[in-house]
Amino acid sequence: MIRQALYEARPDIMEQVNNGSHPADHKADHNASHDTSPDHNHVKDMYQIGHCLDLVRQSILCRPDLTVEVGDPAVGGVTGFGTEHQCENWQELMDWMKDHE
Repeated sequence: MIRQALYEARPDIMEQVNNGSHPADHKADHNASHDTSPDHNHVKDMYQIGHCLDLVRQSILCRPDLTVEVGDPAVGGVTGFGTEHQCENWQELMDWMKDHE
């Protein structure tokens, strides 16, 4: 649902997500580097993986789920099930994006 709303607000967003909003020359370089030649630069791969993990880290830090889960004495803690979580309402952001294009 969120992806659909985002796509409707910004149809070009999937291209940006898939390419990491990098310039076209980066995409060509990225595709060319994925070969099996002995000259393949694995350090560059590790940089890209680190970059992707940093984006996930930022997402978790900036938009955490702060729902408190009630402990279950039978298991000595929480199970992660049975607690209703409050999700972000993305409609306000989608509306703002449409208004400010």
